[in-house]
Amino acid sequence: AGAGAPAGHESGGRLYGVGAVFSKSDEDGFFYVKRLAGNGPALRAGVQVGSRLVDVAGEQVYRKTPSQLYNLVLGREGTSVSLGLQPPGTVPSAPVVRLTVARAFFDDSSVSAPP
Repeated sequence: AGAGAPAGHESGGRLYGVGAVFSKSDEDGFFYVKRLAGNGPALRAGVQVGSRLVDVAGEQVYRKTPSQLYNLVLGREGTSVSLGLQPPGTVPSAPVVRLTVARAFFDDSSVSAPP
């Protein structure tokens, strides 16, 4: 387990996330979807726990720091961001699935592990 990057709101309420927590793998340097907010934007867009995050808005996130990822994911409420993901269990050369996810406020306590 590597460092986590919560894709949530910034204190002060100006920047909002996608309702997902990403965890960086020490083994391969990729970020993976660790948890999703119940009925959050990422879940509604089809993001799956365990997916490998390849890029955010076209910018590669491989080997980025959690804070660099956090800065890419956050944005103004109501705006959207494109996430390039590979489904759980696929190899790094697998096709990338692009999902557009709205940014919204969510309560951090609503971000939970899958049942």
